[in-house]
Amino acid sequence: MVLMLVGLLMCAVGLLALAVQAARLRRQLRLMQSWRRAERRRALEASEHWRTLYTTRAKVQLARAGRSVALPMRFLSEDGEDRLLWDLLGDRAPGFYIECGAADGLINSVTYVLEAAGWRGLLIEPQQAWAQRARVNRPGSTVAHTACSAPGGPTQVTFRTVSGGEESAGLMASLASVDDQRALDSKGFTLGSVQVPCTTMDALLAPLTTHVDVLVLDVEGAELDVLKGFSLNVYRPLVLVIESINQQDDAIRALVEPAGYVFIARVARNLLLVRADETGLVDRALSLVTLPAHLPGPSQASFGGR
Repeated sequence: MVLMLVGLLMCAVGLLALAVQAARLRRQLRLMQSWRRAERRRALEASEHWRTLYTTRAKVQLARAGRSVALPMRFLSEDGEDRLLWDLLGDRAPGFYIECGAADGLINSVTYVLEAAGWRGLLIEPQQAWAQRARVNRPGSTVAHTACSAPGGPTQVTFRTVSGGEESAGLMASLASVDDQRALDSKGFTLGSVQVPCTTMDALLAPLTTHVDVLVLDVEGAELDVLKGFSLNVYRPLVLVIESINQQDDAIRALVEPAGYVFIARVARNLLLVRADETGLVDRALSLVTLPAHLPGPSQASFGGR
């Protein structure tokens, strides 16, 4: 009987210790969640601060140069890529840009600010609804409803679509997979598929321009194939901003650098490269990538060199 009581007492003590430990873990989790929310809030406030500062400065810069805005001046990119482009090229005469994976021309747009300053360009977007909106939102751009690939690729590709839920879920269309179905269902999204025309960037550019100043590429892992359909040695962009996920950094650099480009830095999810013969621009880029306006967090950048 005594042994049973002792055993029950030890079980009770063990359960109490487990309850105390669980309570401590819950408290630590709440503190961690609170800290993360605070960090996100501070990051958002910092981003808005830089956007406001850059908008004001860009308007003054254009006014002093006697240039007017073609659209309301706004900096919209997710991780400061447009602010970096503006610091690099905002004092130049308007040029030509490409943004492949342009969504509706506004959400997280890297090139919107260039069009606002009088540039023109090509927006490429495989989702028809987004492409239609981009034509309205970006009147100074040519908008192509198509996917892009390497030469000899298919003339049509299948894209997964996401419908329902929040409107912004449309941005997930090219990256949602069957494996995501359960997570999407829980948030009110539905996966589907659609056939999209497919071509090369060279074919799209041929009737539009003989040169490109800025290339922005964000196609959720298909960047290498798209780059193979773009003649870097013909169009010679000054600046390349290429999203690189799935450990593609080395492969992208191996394709681009022999064409005469210098890797400057990884900024968030993007590789920033500048044309090597533009030595002044290379120097400027290397000096800019350490500024907080362009780096959401120190851990998100790694640097190259000359």
